[in-house]
Amino acid sequence: MIQVTTWAELSGGTSGHDAENVALARLREAEWFKHLGEPTTRDRDVDRVGGWSDALTMFSGGGNTRRTGTLTVPKLLLIERLDADDMLNRVTVDAANRALDAIDATPHIPASLAFEDSLSVSDYITEYIRLLSIEIYAGDVGASRCSYFRDQLPWFLAGLLPCGWNGEWPVGRMRVY
Repeated sequence: MIQVTTWAELSGGTSGHDAENVALARLREAEWFKHLGEPTTRDRDVDRVGGWSDALTMFSGGGNTRRTGTLTVPKLLLIERLDADDMLNRVTVDAANRALDAIDATPHIPASLAFEDSLSVSDYITEYIRLLSIEIYAGDVGASRCSYFRDQLPWFLAGLLPCGWNGEWPVGRMRVY
């Protein structure tokens, strides 16, 4: 059974630059896609999907996701916070650029995927890393807390693929392959 931790356990209660360093260090060691479909210690917390065909439906752009597979509402919350605070915007842009320079999951995408699907997964991971970096700095700013991208990190680190959301975020459950 695959052990899946939580963001709180991973970050050890750190925030800002320290939390970003923790996340980047762990992402560099991630076992990208190695344990897809395997049972985990936290299966009861998510909706598990049964294969790539189910996972790739996150790119259909229907419901509450964009064609990039990213959930719309958490992303918009982060953008609103950045638009309201120039200093926070500069810090998060720098953080996102550092993260994208340090992490590349593309070589780990299974060769069995169709080329178009591989590109979609690669773009999704790139956007995820960028938004994770932003959320580490901006996620707790303002009245409503956004932890969507930080909550996905343990699943990626466990070699699984968060692939959407069942329900209207924040009510519902993360989908994981």
